[in-house]
Amino acid sequence: MYIVGSVAELGNWSTDMAEGPALYPSYPAWTVFINVPAEQMIEWEALKKGPNTDTIWQSGANNTFTAPYPVSGLQ
Repeated sequence: MYIVGSVAELGNWSTDMAEGPALYPSYPAWTVFINVPAEQMIEWEALKKGPNTDTIWQSGANNTFTAPYPVSGLQ
């Protein structure tokens, strides 16, 4: 599984630049850590791809996420 989306950090929708592969230590949950811009609405989709297979996009509408503003110096 890979993640692709509307910002440079997610490949700007280019499957060749998608982030991943995701890890799956708690299958069926998948995990991938990606730094994204704070306070910006991001559209994204999961996709399945491999070197010898077709790319399969997540079905349905794009997912959206707005990363919170980073907080530092918490006590």
